[in-house]
Amino acid sequence: MLEEVTEKNIEWFNKGFENNENHTDLSLGYDIGINLGHRFIKLEVKSSFQDAGYYKITRNELMEMASTGKEYFVLKVNSLKELSGSGKINITVEKSPLWRYLEDLSRIKSMEVYG
Repeated sequence: MLEEVTEKNIEWFNKGFENNENHTDLSLGYDIGINLGHRFIKLEVKSSFQDAGYYKITRNELMEMASTGKEYFVLKVNSLKELSGSGKINITVEKSPLWRYLEDLSRIKSMEVYG
């Protein structure tokens, strides 16, 4: 059964930062929340102008991934430069990415750990 997603149940937490000098980054660990009543999906959006093969994850994002589990998704949008031309952008979606990172440590380039 498909769940209906409407504008009413989507909240983009960092929308408006470019037009509002008083905007506060809530640093929730995700950018978009979708409330479907019986479940709350969290989306973190990563993008690159070119087709970059990597993205950075913050501590807040990692903590949110760990606590949210299967309701957390990373959307990686590649080749944004193509929006101005006739090319196509590429979007990759990863569900529960923290566990995928840990299963394949070759995907992690570096970590900064504070003692």
